[in-house]
Amino acid sequence: MPITGEQLLSVLDAGDLADEAEALGLTVQEYADRLAQELPAAADAATPHGELPDDAEVQRRLHAHDQHQQ
Repeated sequence: MPITGEQLLSVLDAGDLADEAEALGLTVQEYADRLAQELPAAADAATPHGELPDDAEVQRRLHAHDQHQQ
């Protein structure tokens, strides 16, 4: 089940998200909503088949996912 922006804000400090939100021209809530939408795909990219690879491989996969999103 996907997470919501409100759920993310319940565990993350809104202040930590404020700078990124502002840089994108979004409110903190809008930014949290976007993160919530992208989180499942990022988790899938980082942990294929439900297995957590080593740190270097996670970073490589997340970078490849980010490049694909642009």
